[in-house]
Amino acid sequence: DYADDNRKIYTKMLDYYENVVGDGIVQTGNALIFPYTGNSRDLNIPISLLCPLREYAIKTAIEKSAVVKDGVCFVAEENVCPYVFEKDGKTYILLVNFSDDDYPAVHLTAWEDYKKIHVITPKKPREKVVSFKKNGGMYALKCKIPAGSSLLLVFEKK
Repeated sequence: DYADDNRKIYTKMLDYYENVVGDGIVQTGNALIFPYTGNSRDLNIPISLLCPLREYAIKTAIEKSAVVKDGVCFVAEENVCPYVFEKDGKTYILLVNFSDDDYPAVHLTAWEDYKKIHVITPKKPREKVVSFKKNGGMYALKCKIPAGSSLLLVFEKK
């Protein structure tokens, strides 16, 4: 159950007999909630974000935000999709790895010169500064992005 009556519901949760037991993917305020748990050891398959419904929910939630940036961002890693937005003078890039490949680093182009880059991952929700190199317009970031995972990059100009 969610307290916010103004939420947008993308999916419903079903039980084993396909009876609805609650809301699934939900947007409430500026949060997008994926209430799914699981462990690849339990299921014998990797839990992946490679799902058209999840991709649609993420894209729709971010596109409807007032802070979406109309810039182009290129990520060199195959099937890693960037979603770019700005707030409070910072640029945020949500990277979602829709592939089955683990990447030990991320390489992306940027349209501006940044001095600090922070990373937030689902396993490490506190910001940490990542080391990076800039070669032309390409940033090489020392941050892992496992298969079927995501991370949030926070870029600062100062």
